[in-house]
Amino acid sequence: MGDEHGRVELLLSSDPRLVAGVARAVEYIAERAGFDARAQADLTAAAEEACRDTLPLLSEADPQLGVVIEGFADRIEVALEHGCRPAASAGQEGLAGTGMGVGGAQKDSLLLSRVDRVLHCTQSGTCRTTLVKYLRVQRHEK
Repeated sequence: MGDEHGRVELLLSSDPRLVAGVARAVEYIAERAGFDARAQADLTAAAEEACRDTLPLLSEADPQLGVVIEGFADRIEVALEHGCRPAASAGQEGLAGTGMGVGGAQKDSLLLSRVDRVLHCTQSGTCRTTLVKYLRVQRHEK
């Protein structure tokens, strides 16, 4: 990917039709990073699923979902961030498998079939879920 790392920031309302924009942005960054078609599809599907699962959690007071898709030399990270009540987000802190509300560990398992890591963090009334997919470099032997 060189020195230019792609980055897209989106701010979505709770309208599920906007998830298509997230999917296209993920595809763009993944293609630019050199991910093969399967890795692009897996990351895109995981990002779409995470967005759809997060939209119902948005509060009426702050019905926005921030999405940051960022390419690095060795990976892509898709971060979903929204306001949450501390009591509603209990159990979200830490690494994969710690939960995303009801059925969280099960949802993380499904996401982990498509990405390499799922991170959750809750801090100061903000919940963040980050999907991480590493670039697999194919080496050609001579």
